[in-house]
Amino acid sequence: MHRRVTDEDDGTPLKAPFYRSKDDLVVMNSRPGKGKKADFQKGAKGRLPEREEACKPANDKPEELFDFNMLHELAHSIDDARGYMLANGPKDDHGGWIEIGGDVEQIVEAVIRETGFGKVPAERQYVLDKILRNPATPPATFSGDKARFEKFVAAAQTPKVWDSQALTELATLDKRVYQESYPSTWTSYKAEARKRGITSYQFRAPGEWFSELYAAFKVGKLKPGHPSEGWLKKLKV
Repeated sequence: MHRRVTDEDDGTPLKAPFYRSKDDLVVMNSRPGKGKKADFQKGAKGRLPEREEACKPANDKPEELFDFNMLHELAHSIDDARGYMLANGPKDDHGGWIEIGGDVEQIVEAVIRETGFGKVPAERQYVLDKILRNPATPPATFSGDKARFEKFVAAAQTPKVWDSQALTELATLDKRVYQESYPSTWTSYKAEARKRGITSYQFRAPGEWFSELYAAFKVGKLKPGHPSEGWLKKLKV
């Protein structure tokens, strides 16, 4: 596989690196020494829950953000070439990911099961409109826990909800997290997977789950015996 990597730093450090699959191109948009990976900073809290012992970082080393992101973006090209998360993302030991996109009826059903709100047509339409960010008229009367739904949808649509454990818990229905990973694009994963996470950004989408783990593995952040160590070692690049 041929890959191109380029540096397009234009002096705006907030611009994120990216991988463009159609060109097999990684663009970093920054230079080394610009920062450290937030999850590995001393005192970083609230990004993930208390993790299982085997899944805690192997060391306290602050990781260079440029180096970590370089590995992360290269990992996207590996995932893209192999279709790794497409095949493995739905498995329980890979987060149990569901790529919902814009077909959100399953989220509506999860809301009804969890809150009892949305059972009648006016309620259901309100739930659907809120999830789709359409103009929404609340029903004059309702049954079920409408307040719980409002907290859920507000959290699930919060930018970078995956970086906050408190918001993620509000975005959880029946042990699954539902979130708007990208504009009008929803995903879901098993809430318990966060106890085995290495970074919070790992939980933005299936591709990020793979890329963050791969980068963490390459910089030595995974403990020996980490549940993902076996398949990462076997991964042919």
